Amino acid sequence: MKEQLRQKAQKMLQENVVDPATTAIEGILGGVLDRQLDGIGLGGEPQK
Repeated sequence: MKEQLRQKAQKMLQENVVDPATTAIEGILGGVLDRQLDGIGLGGEPQK
């Protein structure tokens, strides 16, 4: 019973905290990297 509760709590933590936080961090870092690449002329869109 104790192990089942621990596993359920761990799964809930992973799904509700860790996964969304990881997605948010990846989005932030991706945006920063894109801006840096654009700034040095290596981005996907031409400089204006």
